[in-house]
Amino acid sequence: MLEKVCSSTASLKHIILLEEIGGESATSDLTASDTCTNYDDLMQMRQTSDVNIAKIELSVKPNDILNLQFTSGSTGRPKSASLTHRGMLNSARYIGA
Repeated sequence: MLEKVCSSTASLKHIILLEEIGGESATSDLTASDTCTNYDDLMQMRQTSDVNIAKIELSVKPNDILNLQFTSGSTGRPKSASLTHRGMLNSARYIGA
């Protein structure tokens, strides 16, 4: 599903892929695209880049999608849930409380 999203969604500029919890990566084929980047590779690029992080932070809006979570489809067809920056921060706040 993610491979299809990476190749067919024109509005996406960047997709950051995280490693599996067990340390194995199921995303190595996807990181070859210009849209998909592995998180560890992104952190390496940050060390050598002259990108203005503060300017980028100003362009992020609370209702922008931060995370797509995919279900396995165990009770139906696989699907994704879009989580926004605001929603993720609110979730973290309630978990912390």
